[in-house]
Amino acid sequence: MPNQPPTRPDQTANRPLWLLLADASDPRTGHFARALNRQQPDATLRVHDWREASLPADLLSHQGPVHVRVESASHNLDAVRHLVALGEPESLQQGFAAVPRVTLEQLSQGAYLPAAGFYFGMQQRLQQWQQQLLHSGVDHHWMNSPAHVLAVSDKHTCHHNLHQAGIAVPNARYDIRHPDQLWTLLEQPGWRRVFIKPRFGAGGSGIMALTRHGPNQLHALTTLEYDNGRWFNSLRPRLFKGQAQIAPLIELLAESGLIVEQWIPKLKHRQRECDSRLLVIDGRIALGVLRSSRSPITNLHLLNQRHPLEELWPLLPESAVRALEADMARLAQLYPHSTQLAVDVAFHQYQRSHRVLEINAFGDFLQRVTAQGYNSYELQLRHYLNTLASRTTHHD
Repeated sequence: MPNQPPTRPDQTANRPLWLLLADASDPRTGHFARALNRQQPDATLRVHDWREASLPADLLSHQGPVHVRVESASHNLDAVRHLVALGEPESLQQGFAAVPRVTLEQLSQGAYLPAAGFYFGMQQRLQQWQQQLLHSGVDHHWMNSPAHVLAVSDKHTCHHNLHQAGIAVPNARYDIRHPDQLWTLLEQPGWRRVFIKPRFGAGGSGIMALTRHGPNQLHALTTLEYDNGRWFNSLRPRLFKGQAQIAPLIELLAESGLIVEQWIPKLKHRQRECDSRLLVIDGRIALGVLRSSRSPITNLHLLNQRHPLEELWPLLPESAVRALEADMARLAQLYPHSTQLAVDVAFHQYQRSHRVLEINAFGDFLQRVTAQGYNSYELQLRHYLNTLASRTTHHD
């Protein structure tokens, strides 16, 4: 019998294995892959689509640790439709309205999506993946905890958790379900101006800045527009006036839940209203951007301006900066199983006190901004890998 060549050991078994739950075509995926290649060049990256319920069998039997990261499903509209269909039974059971078929068909044209079904579909898919990883017995580590992803993606839950933890947030109401309730609220002291957001919304979709100037003198600035019987997202905020125009908007948003917050007169920068998106790692502000707009709506993809975060600090007294840093440390304690938190923060124009507006589950994709030469994903990976290494050393 001829001599057999020696069997080579499987080199891939010893290489760090990463599972990215994401869409392969999403720019976030490429951004993370490049960051991983720079921070852990010997790692293997597997990308698993949101539409696939079952994780690969070979991954579930992997002999070494598996590092898992969740990315947004919203880049792929087929994945969005899939998750809406998956989550709609739970959404309906919770009392939210069904998403019309024509809305799903027109997502590529910018149709506004009431996102309750999408949220519950995301919840179900994450729970399926979690159960498979747990039942397989594979050693796995989440870079961002599914429980935290879901908690911050529900604005009612997120706001409540922050408030209970003593973190500064705007006063808010969760119980507005009809325009008449909102008109009554606007007559109460301190509620003449409000900010309204869909409960499960993201990316500025469906948000509204509403002001009561007098009896039936209402002005609403919103990211929605009405065209041919349908509501669509708009890159330029639209103005609606009076109860007759604004009531249909409120009814639309209430179909999947909404949150009504007291208006915060935002700090001005270069004669424009501004707030900030902060990347918080281990309770510290790692990097961020300052966002400014001529309107109260500052989302960068809505054609607003971005500035270096360093331009914010000279506008604030030292006590305000310290108060912000203390709240970011509290956030890390509230969500200890997520490497990062993408936090939107506004400072009051006159009081200079801050309010945490929301936490974004997938808001860490900050482009063209670095700290000490590292981008947002590299900073997260460095912290995550260093933390794992220190735990391993401690246990050894």
